[in-house]
Amino acid sequence: MPSRISFAQEIAYLRTLGDTGNASLAAAQAGVSRDWAYKRRLADARFDSMCREMVARFRDLPPALKPPLPTLSPQGRGDKRKRVQVRRDRAGGWTAAKEARFIERLRETCSVPLAAAAAGLSMVSAYRRRQVRPHFAEAWDEGLRVGCRRPICRGSKLPNAFSRAASRRPATRCGSPASAR
Repeated sequence: MPSRISFAQEIAYLRTLGDTGNASLAAAQAGVSRDWAYKRRLADARFDSMCREMVARFRDLPPALKPPLPTLSPQGRGDKRKRVQVRRDRAGGWTAAKEARFIERLRETCSVPLAAAAAGLSMVSAYRRRQVRPHFAEAWDEGLRVGCRRPICRGSKLPNAFSRAASRRPATRCGSPASAR
């Protein structure tokens, strides 16, 4: 930023402030810092009143006459635009694909540890996500409901894991008791 702000830059700042109603955009368009505009408004009552007048004009414009705000560019500051913050998935965190893989594996195995391992995440993070995300909890419950109704194998005598737990009979794999393995 130049140490001395020209009259043309002041006019450009005020004009853009009147067009956008945004001090940050006005400062960027005029090539001055927001700090300069703030300090100038504190030091010069006339400049402060002109800034207030420009913002009031912008607010009084009907919405149809207000120009759209300039788009923010992720390229850089070469075109006097601000960088845009891009939200990305956390590295190693939950994604939609991992969530779907977890639910699918939960349907197949009815086992949270195995499903979490298939998704590449910990069992603790799966339970935490279940507490925080209601849609994930619903998919989890549905996955268990659907998956645990399937027999363990064709020779299994029990239709689902919930009835085994309720009747306290040992689990079977292909018709043989679990203790015979």
